[in-house]
Amino acid sequence: MEPLFTWLDLLKLILLLVFGFMVLKFVSKNTNQFLSKTSFRRKLKNSLNDIVELYKPLSILLGLTAFVLIKPLIFGAMVLISAIVLFSYIKNYIHGVFFRINPLVEIGANLLSENYQGEIEKLLVFGAIIKVENGERFIRYSKIEKQGFCINQKEDGSMRKTIYLLEPNKSKLVMDILFDNPMINFNQKPSIWKTPGESIEQLHLTLEKGAKVEALIDYLNQYNIKTSLTK
Repeated sequence: MEPLFTWLDLLKLILLLVFGFMVLKFVSKNTNQFLSKTSFRRKLKNSLNDIVELYKPLSILLGLTAFVLIKPLIFGAMVLISAIVLFSYIKNYIHGVFFRINPLVEIGANLLSENYQGEIEKLLVFGAIIKVENGERFIRYSKIEKQGFCINQKEDGSMRKTIYLLEPNKSKLVMDILFDNPMINFNQKPSIWKTPGESIEQLHLTLEKGAKVEALIDYLNQYNIKTSLTK
């Protein structure tokens, strides 16, 4: 029985995926040269960066699928065993992908988690490096997700926050409630993100200058919306 995929097919696929990645990286890095409008340029660049982040794990998954199809039983068992052994690393990597494409996460933003607080200096493959009072600290993405986190960014006097919604079925109600709230800065619209592997959701929003996140939580509690600043 002939294999569904050959080594030559796998090589061609890998070269195609690498070429696609190089094209995306080139376009992402050179966006500034082709667009004059700063706001649109920034949005497009962020979108392209997100596409690049998602492209990498999808390419790896596609390559592994092609590898397994060469000899399904043998190579499938090899991939399964490897996945079990490296599960913690794979899980951490996936958390990192979703963390990096979070629209509030960027270099220079202030990261606040259960045990750490500092300015994000680097976003690496398996963790983030933040500046703390006594130097730099490396934090794994899985640990950030487990502890919960808040992102603070000062832009024109406004403060951006992350709040956890403990009842995902009320996400539409939350957006309706926030629509007329004077504490919310709608220059950057609120958004709700599903937390990978969790039954809760993340509410990302920008507060007006002087507004307190605790006051917003109290406001949501009046509508029986259960929230938390950490998981």
